[in-house]
Amino acid sequence: MVRNGGGWTLITSHDSASGYFTTSSGLDGGMLSGGQPTGLYSILGRIDDFKRNGRFELRYNTMKTKDKGDVDTWVISTQTSSPLDASRAGGCASDWSVRDSNYLVGDNAKLFCGYVPGPSGWAIINGYGPNWTHGVGQLKVYADWPMVCTYHTNYFCSKIQYWVR
Repeated sequence: MVRNGGGWTLITSHDSASGYFTTSSGLDGGMLSGGQPTGLYSILGRIDDFKRNGRFELRYNTMKTKDKGDVDTWVISTQTSSPLDASRAGGCASDWSVRDSNYLVGDNAKLFCGYVPGPSGWAIINGYGPNWTHGVGQLKVYADWPMVCTYHTNYFCSKIQYWVR
């Protein structure tokens, strides 16, 4: 992907119209067809291969919402801990920061604190461990929302992509 300085590699693409991941397919599943990902695509299990200079640079995209049609909201963050580090499950990543965003990623509640595993049975990773927002590799629907998305905007999104650089 060439946006935001280019050099991005797609790690996960999830369109809820295609259903939800299993634990194994959320780590490694789906195909690319004509350069485009299938509705459930993930190489999230390989994310540790993308750590550069002691950190991860990650981009989360909301692409389509139930009530607003196509949108393009994103947050770019960095962190030193692996998003798959099980010791961080249910908490926050160590040494995370938001580098850039085109929406408000949190207020006093701080509903973003880097990517960590889980919660178990709900998503492979999420961007706020205590409250499951910014879900990646979702294993089931959250309440009556098709997917969990960005805080303050597009809670009803049905498609997200997750990138690494």
